[in-house]
Amino acid sequence: MPARRSLSTFKLVILALLFCSLTAPGSLANSSLLFKEAQIVLGPELNQSMAMQKTSLGIDFIHRISSDTGDRGILAFQGRFNWNSPNKKIDPELYNSYFKIKNTLADWWIGHSRVAYGLNSYFDSHALLLAPLAMADFGFENAWGSGLSRDTDWGTIALAYTDSLASGRISYGVINQNNFNLGVSRASGSLPGNNEVDFLGTDAAFLYENYELRVENTTGSKGSLPYHSFFIRGGLKLLDEERLKLELQKVSLEQGNNLEQTSSLGISYLFDENLAFRMMAQNDPMNGGTKYIFQSYYYAPWQ
Repeated sequence: MPARRSLSTFKLVILALLFCSLTAPGSLANSSLLFKEAQIVLGPELNQSMAMQKTSLGIDFIHRISSDTGDRGILAFQGRFNWNSPNKKIDPELYNSYFKIKNTLADWWIGHSRVAYGLNSYFDSHALLLAPLAMADFGFENAWGSGLSRDTDWGTIALAYTDSLASGRISYGVINQNNFNLGVSRASGSLPGNNEVDFLGTDAAFLYENYELRVENTTGSKGSLPYHSFFIRGGLKLLDEERLKLELQKVSLEQGNNLEQTSSLGISYLFDENLAFRMMAQNDPMNGGTKYIFQSYYYAPWQ
């Protein structure tokens, strides 16, 4: 009970800081950005934890604290109200809620943000139907805690402690400059439900003209059983301004004697900078063949 009480207090402090930022005079000045987010999703909920497979309304707020020498900190909040169709009710969901201090040595964040493990710590996938491997390995993308990160000329170093899970990743290559990023990760601790994990992961991302490839592998133990996961996703961008994107993804999960495999096809079309349509077809032989999900996603500045 004491640990749970202290964690609740920690969350309340972070939320209070963000509320003060949102309601403070001038919080929507030139150093702030506020976006509105809305999506309509048709199809079965393949994963109860995947918010992007649920109809929702939300906001995304970023406030930069600056000085004459540049950015000194960031306050971020991103939350949604999801429609829970099986239970016919609306559920609130918190995605981002953190305060980040920036300096020359490292960026330090406290609040609700990304685990420092795998490709999910490097790429933003919050609006996509295709789930990152973190959803399978950990059951979540973001969690409460604190972390450090540092971007260098050769790559990125990230450390985090979130909800009794210690994680870290070091990578080589900058995707927007070198067209590749290679990473090694480690995570150890406990997940919700007293599920102990000890993971070692490797990952890679490559860009070549209008092609992209992402691969991730995890080995170790989960819930006292041997564990292995493998993820591969290939993408092809087409049309002017790369408006159309086709993706193929395969995920393999092995825990003890239990083996699960899913294959997914993703299609994305950008109508403009604010509106996108996405479709996913997922083949899951363990749960009844192929299922289809359709998403209309809107994300724009609040003016």
